Amino acid sequence: MCELRKRAPFCDNDCSSRSNLNHLNSEEVVDGNISGELFNDCIEHDFDQNKSEPNFVFEIETKLKEPAVPKTPQNYLTTLNQIQHFESNEWCEVRFAETQKSYNHAPGFVELEVNEEVKAYDSLRHLAYSDKAFAALTFCVLKQREALQTALRKLLDWGRSTDINYEGLSEKINEQFLNGEYYKVSSELLQLVCGHRADVIQMRRDGITNFLREPLTKVAVRKIPPSCNHLFKAEALTSLLEKAGLIHQIFSVI
Repeated sequence: MCELRKRAPFCDNDCSSRSNLNHLNSEEVVDGNISGELFNDCIEHDFDQNKSEPNFVFEIETKLKEPAVPKTPQNYLTTLNQIQHFESNEWCEVRFAETQKSYNHAPGFVELEVNEEVKAYDSLRHLAYSDKAFAALTFCVLKQREALQTALRKLLDWGRSTDINYEGLSEKINEQFLNGEYYKVSSELLQLVCGHRADVIQMRRDGITNFLREPLTKVAVRKIPPSCNHLFKAEALTSLLEKAGLIHQIFSVI
């Protein structure tokens, strides 16, 4: 009993403390909903600050005017110098006449004849020269197409009946495309084109040199070969004309 009494005050104090705590919880403790709202507001505020701008931009640009004539690739320029023989005294030896004979065929692949009834009015007869040239070129292109088809068919037929390997395929391609009819026709097509161009360049040059008054100067200018840029190699012509005198003195008046 004594022990029970000793514990009683403790129980009374403890109960009083609990009562006070309950009173505090019911009246003085901050409502959990309020703190939750404040916490949520802080999260939303931080999220708004960290939110990045949408990555959506209308890109704008301006384009530069393309050159009227695109720049020639260097490898093409090198090849042109080789096949047209520019900057060489042999440039005018690139001929087409003998080759063209093989590709002019009548009718259709020669210059067209003027009808008898209107021959008197054929005032542009010099164009028959170009007509004949283009006719031969057309025949040559068709011949090249035929040679290509034949070479490809032979290659496919060979592949159908052969176990293909690299060495065998390489040898067959060389046979059909580098040593056969296709290579021959392609080379002759290039001969026609370059030969006609050399002929046109020659006529254009003659149209200029015919105005030179001094025969020796005329001969000297004609010896200057064309380049990829000019009818006469620029440095050589400039040097020659500077030594010969003023332009209006060495050329006839147009």
